[in-house]
Amino acid sequence: MLKEIRSGSLWENRKVTGLEIVLAADGAVRMNVCALEKKKESIVTVFSKAGIEALGELREVVSKKTPVSLVINGKGILHKKLLLSEQDTDKTILQKVLTGANPTDFYLQKVQVFDNQYYVSAVRKDLLDAWLKTLKEEGFWVIDCAMGPFAVNAIVPLILLGDAPADFNLNVGTFQITFGNQGTIEEVQGVSWTASDKTIRVGEEPILADTLLCFAAAFGTLIQNEIRPHASIPYVKQEREEFTEKRKFQRRLYAFAAVLILVLSINFFLSSVYSKEKSALLLQLESGKDALLKLDKLKQKVDEKQLFLEKNDLLQTSRKSWYADQLAADLPEAIQLTRMNINPLQKKKGSEEDKISFDIDHLIVEGFCKKSTELNEWMKIIKNKKWIREVSLLNYSQDKTKEAAEFVISINMN
Repeated sequence: MLKEIRSGSLWENRKVTGLEIVLAADGAVRMNVCALEKKKESIVTVFSKAGIEALGELREVVSKKTPVSLVINGKGILHKKLLLSEQDTDKTILQKVLTGANPTDFYLQKVQVFDNQYYVSAVRKDLLDAWLKTLKEEGFWVIDCAMGPFAVNAIVPLILLGDAPADFNLNVGTFQITFGNQGTIEEVQGVSWTASDKTIRVGEEPILADTLLCFAAAFGTLIQNEIRPHASIPYVKQEREEFTEKRKFQRRLYAFAAVLILVLSINFFLSSVYSKEKSALLLQLESGKDALLKLDKLKQKVDEKQLFLEKNDLLQTSRKSWYADQLAADLPEAIQLTRMNINPLQKKKGSEEDKISFDIDHLIVEGFCKKSTELNEWMKIIKNKKWIREVSLLNYSQDKTKEAAEFVISINMN
């Protein structure tokens, strides 16, 4: 499992199968496959198998719904390390690889290894096209194609996360790859292939050496790695575009079907509910008259209370906490506040609506004081506050049995 892959760099398809086709000198064919899938923030190996020799077996293990990243190796594929310049074209490059070859007969792949040094791979178009056609007839979508062992470029950083030194050799299939101290390919040599159970650690996951290239091909395609090698083949590009459009169409179709089912379900549900609610609504209509009468009475009461609150300025935002904080800011230790009455209730004689009212912008503070001088000083301090207009002492009394005296202060606010 390879963790912490940025979802923004991933190809929109969540599954890719890497397929390596190895063409032996005696005409035999060996295929290796590795299917990868992105799950949440990890890339998981769903399936891998080496040494498949028949297309029938390939059909059994590779899903036709999953796109294929192809790697082709073996007889008929040439690899050569060259010094290239910006003036080199495919025609001049091919002449350096294979003198006298016709550029229209070959596909080329260039992999930069250092500055102007490249590994150039070439394969006859009729050879690769035949395999692409065969895979198409079998129902597989080839959306990426690479030649040689260079697909491993996509996973070199993950291999270096393990125990590999800065420069090391890596035996993969019929190739021995020599990496430099920066993880770049320096040399590629052909070696004899023998079946092996050897594994190579990629990130946190051990990968069978024979399936490493198809793993790397699938990984590079899945995360759209910029350094992954891929030959410029018009057919593969077209397959990629058609597969992408097909998946988009399928998603739109599934979304439309889901919306249609949802709409039909809602319509059926609403129809059922409506038929049941119809009779209940008729009964509610009859009882609604009484509810309207009650509503009118309640509205009248609300209007009366609203008028009362407006007349007494009780709809203003309460500032109790602010008043308390301001008064306590300069409170001496000898004084203890016990009660604060903001806009105290007044009782008046007169009509019914004037019996209850509030003394607006008035504050009554009660408490205990050990020294009258402390109280006088505090009253002088709070009288100087901008929001206070007048401070007066309403009551000051002391019980001989108690140490502190009780006081009541009246504060009029601006």
